[in-house]
Amino acid sequence: MTGGQISAELARLYDDFEKGGQINNIRNGLQNIFDECFLNALCGSFYREALDRSFSLLRRVENSALPYVSVKYRFDASYAVEGLCFCADVLGFEKGKKIIFESSGNTIYISADMKGFLFSVSNLLANAVKYSAGEDIIVTLKSDGKNALLCISDSGEFSYDAFQSAVIKTGSLGFAVRFFESSGGAFAMESSDGLTAVAVKLPLAKNSLPAVLPLGIEELLYDRLSVIYTAFCGH
Repeated sequence: MTGGQISAELARLYDDFEKGGQINNIRNGLQNIFDECFLNALCGSFYREALDRSFSLLRRVENSALPYVSVKYRFDASYAVEGLCFCADVLGFEKGKKIIFESSGNTIYISADMKGFLFSVSNLLANAVKYSAGEDIIVTLKSDGKNALLCISDSGEFSYDAFQSAVIKTGSLGFAVRFFESSGGAFAMESSDGLTAVAVKLPLAKNSLPAVLPLGIEELLYDRLSVIYTAFCGH
């Protein structure tokens, strides 16, 4: 594809998305552009800018999806969140942000759609990196015996009106709220005195469910279209 063809195809896909076009067709079209841009990313700023625009649209497509998927397995949220924090730390390095993960070190099993969970947490981390006024972003995960409790805190304030507006829209925050609530959990945000904290509660999984291994750091970082890149690139 030539540069002109890529620009025209991107414009068409954006227009299709705004008009409520078929999501699978938009994803397929984006895949062709990604393939072309990844091959030519070192050949000039045009391809890198096209990648940013493609990731922006992919992010909007993923955030507009219905998040609830019925699952019959459990996975270790501690392992999953620690891997995401490592990846977010790598991707947020250029912006001067540091992701600090704190947990008890124990396994914390939850039963939820794994991709939805990984994408929701990636979205929250990407927002923290983008909007935090400070350097450190603290991520804690623990269990109260009935629920997994996740908290992401950083410097800076986020108004309640802006939060409500973001939740209503089909953006990253709205997707996260819909996902956690549809998975039987709860989502809350508090912002005051120069600090913002996002808190998530998800019920622990039943021990009778089969356990699966979450995506690891290698899978998240080596797959250029993984949830972590989708959340962070083109933000």
